[in-house]
Amino acid sequence: MAPVSAVLTDIEGTTTPISFVKETLFPYARRALDGFLADHGHEPEVAACLSEARRQAEPGDLAPLFGGFFDTHVGGKREAASYGTIARGLHIAPGEILFLSDVAEELDAASTAGLATCQLLRPADGTQPCERHRQAADFNAVAGLFGLPVPRAMAVE
Repeated sequence: MAPVSAVLTDIEGTTTPISFVKETLFPYARRALDGFLADHGHEPEVAACLSEARRQAEPGDLAPLFGGFFDTHVGGKREAASYGTIARGLHIAPGEILFLSDVAEELDAASTAGLATCQLLRPADGTQPCERHRQAADFNAVAGLFGLPVPRAMAVE
C-alpha cells in the first residue's frame, strides 16, 4: 500500500454519526440557543460571532478546513469513474488517496478506482460492516490503521 498523501471523506454519516446530529445536537440547540443568546448576545465576543454568522451564506462553515470539494458534478458516489476524476483533479495517484465513508457501495467504487478505503462504523446509524474494506470506529483508529498523524486535539494522553 502506498503512503497516504490525501484523505477524501464522505461527510454525512462519516464525519459524525447521523444519529448524534439528529438525536443530540439538534435537540440541544433547540433547547439552549434562545436562552444563551438572551443571556450572552450582548457580549462583544458573542455579538461578533453572530455578526459573522449573518454575513456568511452557510453559518458554521467548515470550508477553510478542507483543501477541495467534489460534489456529484464529478459523478455519482457509487461510480468508480467519479473517484478517478477526483484523483486527476487532485493530481495525486489514486493509490495515495484514502477514502473514508460509512457506505460499502461508495467504498467499493473508490477501491475499484484504486483508492485505499476505510469504512467508518456507525452502529447507531445502522452501518453494516463490510469485510471488503478496513474498518474503524473513529478518526484516531483511522490514523492508527494508516500511519497518519493524530491531531493534538484528538490525541488521547
